[in-house]
Amino acid sequence: MEASVIQPNAHSSSQLCGKCETMDFWASKFRIEDTWSELSSSLNVCDFCKLRWDVSKHLDRTDYTSVSFEIVDSMLKMSHTNSPVLSICRSPGKQNVRS
Repeated sequence: MEASVIQPNAHSSSQLCGKCETMDFWASKFRIEDTWSELSSSLNVCDFCKLRWDVSKHLDRTDYTSVSFEIVDSMLKMSHTNSPVLSICRSPGKQNVRS
């Protein structure tokens, strides 16, 4: 599988669902788990749910009833793989927009 780079659009902010909006990526032992129905119902309204859906949609839903991700260093690993599926980074000069 070839790696690809997707850069965020600098002119628009991400749309997040309530669950993703409250995530703390910097918490130790960060982990998120979703059922397929949770992800599919949020992928059209939440950019991070869509991203997780896109990297996991190839999994056989009869073998996996849910999909989970955890952070290892600056990588997001899917529980069913040994390889990182996403890399977490921040552009220089960007500030955390949470208040």
